[in-house]
Amino acid sequence: MIGILLSETAELIYTLGKFSVNSATWAYNWYYEIPEEPTIEKLKMRVKKLEDLVKENIPQKHLKEN
Repeated sequence: MIGILLSETAELIYTLGKFSVNSATWAYNWYYEIPEEPTIEKLKMRVKKLEDLVKENIPQKHLKEN
């Protein structure tokens, strides 16, 4: 029983700490007008660039289109 209470307490402390850090980071970025990084968009552009490189460097007969 005490193990469950300790683990739940540790989880609560971690969750509140993470919430506090994320909130402070958001407030700092908002105050200093630091834009958010569009992570998904960056990854999509990177995949597109890599696909273009593959298409340029591999003969078409070896590529299978889905």
